[in-house]
Amino acid sequence: SFVATEIIRINGLKVSDVVGFGRSPYTDWFGRMSHQDKQMVRESLEAVKMDSFADKTIDTLSDGERQRVMIARALAQNTPVVLLDEPTAFLDIPNKYKIVSLLQQLSKELNRSILYSTHDLDVAERYCDKLLIIDNGHFSIDTPSAFKQQGTIEKLFHI
Repeated sequence: SFVATEIIRINGLKVSDVVGFGRSPYTDWFGRMSHQDKQMVRESLEAVKMDSFADKTIDTLSDGERQRVMIARALAQNTPVVLLDEPTAFLDIPNKYKIVSLLQQLSKELNRSILYSTHDLDVAERYCDKLLIIDNGHFSIDTPSAFKQQGTIEKLFHI
């Protein structure tokens, strides 16, 4: 499943409906959700602690709340891998840390591989199990502590 960077602003669309879109690969031709689909939507909202927002509209939420809803939509799709493009791009510092902490927790609790792009190295070093660094078309993958010991990040930014 995938969570894009752009902010979704659709007036009048309920949070539960947004998360329900993650179930579209499993619904019938008319997009009707089964009991199992509705249960997955509830569980996904609970996982990101947004279940009390299910009947609110997406346009009334803060950026951090909206991002958690988009993560719930990806979880509702029930894939082994969740890919996020700059999930903290529009968030203030407290919400940035809440989102990456949530992603780390979900990865462990739900046994999902969570991959996300970021330019925020402090967050990546602190919350990620592994980092993939791309430098002039060359890829390096290792743990944050290994990159730190090797001086890879300092070299990358000529520090």
